[in-house]
Amino acid sequence: MLRKTAFLAIFLASFGRAALAGNTTPGAAQMLVPDGSQYTEDLGTGTVHWFSTVLEGGHSYAVEVYNTSDPLAKNTTGVDLWEANGTTPFLVESGGVNTGSCTINASASPSLEATAAGISGPGTDGTRCLIYPLLDNSARNRVVRIRIYDPESLGATAAACQNCTARIRVRETTIVSRWSVNGYNMFVAVHNESDVPARGAVVYYADTPAGPASTVAVDSISLTGLGSVQFVHDSLSLNPNHGSVHVLVYGTGAFGAVELDVQTYAFSTTANNFNVFVAHRPNHGGPASVAFNQ
Repeated sequence: MLRKTAFLAIFLASFGRAALAGNTTPGAAQMLVPDGSQYTEDLGTGTVHWFSTVLEGGHSYAVEVYNTSDPLAKNTTGVDLWEANGTTPFLVESGGVNTGSCTINASASPSLEATAAGISGPGTDGTRCLIYPLLDNSARNRVVRIRIYDPESLGATAAACQNCTARIRVRETTIVSRWSVNGYNMFVAVHNESDVPARGAVVYYADTPAGPASTVAVDSISLTGLGSVQFVHDSLSLNPNHGSVHVLVYGTGAFGAVELDVQTYAFSTTANNFNVFVAHRPNHGGPASVAFNQ
């Protein structure tokens, strides 16, 4: 009986949680925990639904929406991001790039694309927005509003969602490790294991136990499909000389999934040996890579 009960709980959980009714305005937005939990929303013709989540500076996230109505049909679901007031498009720090429409930094995994006669092209059933709120990890509690909608609600006449069901989730994509140039040459190797471009940043923070960590250095990531890069900081080249490192991904090419592999290690200039640091996802453990096509 215990096994049957446990199986039933897991089976039901796999369908995702149902969103609360009435979340049709920014002020009534359904709160999402950015831990990958799925929520299901019914989208009738012409409807709009709002969600809200709280993001943390110095971390990157993926907002993902998947229309589950018909795997062989084009079920367009509108998605965009807004500031807490629900009227200002969400802005990331990198050059003030506007990601309010979820198109500049959006991608749809190939598994989320419809494939049928007369239907082609990415993003037909799913949308992924890769974002980060601020590089400075002293920034806390930044609210982001997420609007999902049937395109007919904003005046579109084609490819509308007719009584569709959509799933939404927000999950963290940061890869975290350690760094040190205290007698070491520090190396951070990043490899793009997918065939689409990837953009992001490697951010080096100082250890400051009395408060939020300060940014010591930033390396920009701009990789082609299957491309790789290695960042090197020589011994004593940074001050302070050790701390934590965050690898953030905040944009890809026009479409596609992204998978990054990250390795962090240091070479002692005096002992003539390597010190390998563990890279992992916060609160998840796991290997030193993050697959964005899950």
